[in-house]
Amino acid sequence: MAEHPQLRSVLQKVITFDNVSKIFDGEHVAVDQLSGTVEEGQLVVLIGPSGCGKTTTLQMVNRLVEPTSGTIYVNDQDHSTFDPVKLRRTMGYVIQEIGLFPHMTVGQNITVVADLEGWDRDKKEERARDLIDMVGMDPDIYLQRYPRELSGGQQQRIGVLRALAVDPDILLMDEPFGALDPLTRDQLQDELADLQERVKKTILFVTHDMDEALKMGDGIMMMQEGRLLQFDTPEEILKDPNNQFIAEFIGAERMILSPLDVPVKEVMLNNVPEMKQNDSLETCLRAMQDADSDYVSVVDDRGKLVGMMSADSLQEMVDDRGRDSAVGEAPLNNTRVQQRDNIMEAVHLLVETDSDVIAVVDKGKRPVGTFTRGSLPQILTEKIWPRDAAATHNAAEESEVEDSQ
Repeated sequence: MAEHPQLRSVLQKVITFDNVSKIFDGEHVAVDQLSGTVEEGQLVVLIGPSGCGKTTTLQMVNRLVEPTSGTIYVNDQDHSTFDPVKLRRTMGYVIQEIGLFPHMTVGQNITVVADLEGWDRDKKEERARDLIDMVGMDPDIYLQRYPRELSGGQQQRIGVLRALAVDPDILLMDEPFGALDPLTRDQLQDELADLQERVKKTILFVTHDMDEALKMGDGIMMMQEGRLLQFDTPEEILKDPNNQFIAEFIGAERMILSPLDVPVKEVMLNNVPEMKQNDSLETCLRAMQDADSDYVSVVDDRGKLVGMMSADSLQEMVDDRGRDSAVGEAPLNNTRVQQRDNIMEAVHLLVETDSDVIAVVDKGKRPVGTFTRGSLPQILTEKIWPRDAAATHNAAEESEVEDSQ
């Protein structure tokens, strides 16, 4: 089959499963009438027990496995109309076993698909250098090494970079960090989150680890015996699992049971201006005044949080060093929580650090808001005693008074 003329243009927005099933050997149902849509730029996690159909679902997207029935669409185009080899080259694919070629250098491994696509030497070398620099590996040191000279974590980084080499819009990742030690795994999860914030790929990510799913996913597809049980945000799955199986798979220790366990992002303030480290104190003060904020976030060149500073502290710095001094030279408050951490964790951190404010960051460690001591009374009122509950309580009290009279 010839390459579909619109192949590249359609691989830009969404993946849609429309009543998709896969039956092996005429009797084993691996995937059972799966329907759902993955939006552009989302990282969606497929999770469930072994044999639930996660990997089969992933492989049907790039046609390593063909559906028995139903249709998979990429931006509303039936992907079975595409040449399967060309389709796979437009989708990055990362597996647990990595699969680097031992006889090739790291640079050659990264650009192997680019080579198949006919990229010239200079373009391939430039792409390899840019990519390996993105994960903090020195191109001059690592591009000429061979896979056997790398640690497991470094090899897995190269596997991810190879999948990104020709700048695909879709990444398929099958338990990419499952074979790594916990420390390396956590580090690579953070690095992938950072990459995703920058490159905004649409990612289908298979895992059996609920903690990884909750940390990484914008959406989670919970599967059992080939069936999709629930497709929702991590927060909604924690708050309202569809059935007992999902609740047990999540585990009681992760369940949101209290109003104080709602994510910080639901109550954070977002009027804090964001400044670069070399911005002057004068510029920061003006930005705070314009935003009507008592704080400023300071970020590095990649947009990652360096720390926060209050208006009072800034004014002290101005009095001490002058208005032209760079804010990056000032002592900054680096206390932070992730936007998916719960309110109770943020409160504990405020107490432990004796801070008036905590920065709220996204998965890529970029500031998205703040959680302050001053906002606690309103948060507690709204979350523990919402207005309708208070009205019910007051009505009950009035009724008790009338009964006593």
